[in-house]
Amino acid sequence: MRLFGWMSVSLVAACLALSACDSGDKVDTSKLEKSFSTSQPAAKSAVDDVKAAVSAKDFAKAGAALQRLGTSGSLTPEQKQAIEEVSVQVRKLVEQQAKDAAKTGEKALGDVQKRLSN
Repeated sequence: MRLFGWMSVSLVAACLALSACDSGDKVDTSKLEKSFSTSQPAAKSAVDDVKAAVSAKDFAKAGAALQRLGTSGSLTPEQKQAIEEVSVQVRKLVEQQAKDAAKTGEKALGDVQKRLSN
């Protein structure tokens, strides 16, 4: 019985991990890339970090890179707007993934509780 309980907990954790990583939504970084195309190498590197993090669905890293980029010196209004737009997209994705993970986790936990009570 104990083994079944641990396997169930592992199943819940796996479901949460999978649902947090699986999203059909995309983040459009094209405006960000365009607005920084003629910037200093450090700013271009930060944009590359954002793109890489978004591609890897590492939204915490993308958020940190966007924050660094936003605090870099003398941004144009176009650059500020591009940073804000990508930041909003990343935040929405994170929020949706958290909601999806919570729903999946609740369902899996309910299933485990039903099985354990039988």
